[in-house]
Amino acid sequence: MDAENRLKLNKCEFEAFKIVSKASVHAIIAPFYINAAREFWAITNYPKYTRKKYSITCRIKKWVKRGLDKKLLERLRDEIEY
Repeated sequence: MDAENRLKLNKCEFEAFKIVSKASVHAIIAPFYINAAREFWAITNYPKYTRKKYSITCRIKKWVKRGLDKKLLERLRDEIEY
């Protein structure tokens, strides 16, 4: 990963952390939301994903099945500039 993409990913992680913190998520669960945001970032920044919006919707479903809140995941999708 080049320096420019790493900087974008760091910004994404920081924004995700702020959103998760404002939502009063327990500290033990917060890293899972950060990982979800990383996945959303990867989908939007790598060319192998052609149907980006559909892919992110599928990833939200995956994380909801793992026990995360759908509304918060949608906020991460909508509020962070990927």
